[in-house]
Amino acid sequence: MVNFLNRHITFSKLFFVCLLYSLFACTKDKGVLIQDPDQNSAQIDSCDTIVYTYNADVSVIINNHCASCHGASSSNGFLIYYSHLSAYALNGSLMGCIKNQGYPLMPPTGKLSDCDIKGIENWVKAGAKND
Repeated sequence: MVNFLNRHITFSKLFFVCLLYSLFACTKDKGVLIQDPDQNSAQIDSCDTIVYTYNADVSVIINNHCASCHGASSSNGFLIYYSHLSAYALNGSLMGCIKNQGYPLMPPTGKLSDCDIKGIENWVKAGAKND
């Protein structure tokens, strides 16, 4: 009977130590708490560029970053109009300018964010629709 109690106590201690280890060993990874993957991916990738539309996204970026030089009151006032912007998008010059690939970097004040560039690129790949 004593032998059984000793094995039961030893097993209980081992179980308790394993339980504690499993609870605390996987809660941190280099000082960062591990979270639910769905929540974690939403926090990491807050830039949703899958569905970029002209009206909700692209025109806003153009107005915020390009209209001062390419607005209606300037001599280069073509980018604020969908018909002009879509033509440049479809012939490759829009992406060439914002990626600085074969064209001067636009806007000249500094590169657009990676999120904006990827979103515009996806909009162009989807046919640069007026949506």
